[in-house]
Amino acid sequence: MTGQTQLLDESTKQYDGIVYMPCNPQNEYFPDLKKTTRADIVYFCSPNNPTGAAATKTQLKELVDFCIKNGSILVFDQLMLRSLEIQIFQNLFLKLKELEIALSRSIHSQNTLDLPESDLVGLLSQTL
Repeated sequence: MTGQTQLLDESTKQYDGIVYMPCNPQNEYFPDLKKTTRADIVYFCSPNNPTGAAATKTQLKELVDFCIKNGSILVFDQLMLRSLEIQIFQNLFLKLKELEIALSRSIHSQNTLDLPESDLVGLLSQTL
């Protein structure tokens, strides 16, 4: 592992500075997001390798909402993309275009955002 991590903790065999989200049989291979601290980037692999356990649509929505709420970038693999409905991404794309237009208008008009941050999060969250 390379990058902005800290030192390896020999007792846990995990790197300091990385938030680990345990996915195991006890939690049906989906992390307990209520116990997870904020991270800049969330990497999620579903189906789980090597078990093949796949997150449900409800779990994926929970993960996306978690990332939106925390301002985290969600990185996922191609298999997870296939497990989501195309409509979700079409709706999300349209909402992002609406946001881009709102931001553009705001910048050109008065240099302040017309929508409160809570509305922006709600706009994206409703899409899923």
